[in-house]
Amino acid sequence: QNRDAAWQLGAPLWSRRASSPDGLFELPPLPVGEFGVQLVAVDGEGRPRPLTAWRGAFALTGSNGFVDHVSLEPACALTLDLQDAQGAAFDPRHHGAVQLELTRPATPGLQRRWVAAATEGAGQVTAVDALPAPAPVWLAAPVAPGAYQLEIKIGGAVRAQRTLLLRAEAQTEQVVVY
Repeated sequence: QNRDAAWQLGAPLWSRRASSPDGLFELPPLPVGEFGVQLVAVDGEGRPRPLTAWRGAFALTGSNGFVDHVSLEPACALTLDLQDAQGAAFDPRHHGAVQLELTRPATPGLQRRWVAAATEGAGQVTAVDALPAPAPVWLAAPVAPGAYQLEIKIGGAVRAQRTLLLRAEAQTEQVVVY
């Protein structure tokens, strides 16, 4: 894809969970082309740990490779515990499509991938700037600590709005959506 596109929001061509005592990882054979790599530290359940995600883009010509040294800095692994007015987990099947916007004040908005546990069977479901399944929902890639604005919209109408102060840790924010 175009390097300027938000490639990290699309479905991956390949992904895996791995650990390596020496910190070295090898990608599978890939065809000639341009690729983006995103590295996210996760726990045993596949949920992000509070470390920044690393992203890099590279081109393979058929006769080259690449080696990159990556440092993951402390970040906020944010989970939203969305509830309806009665205190139940907020479920988009009962309220309609739910748009989630997490932005830093005075900066252009970025699209973000949100993840939730699948309602049927095992696994996870994801959506970009939307609630993919009943809450709780978490960011696929942790964000830098700091102040953020959270807006939750249904049918274009703001149904919840909050300023969040995100710390460099796993953090759960409870939000009532009316």
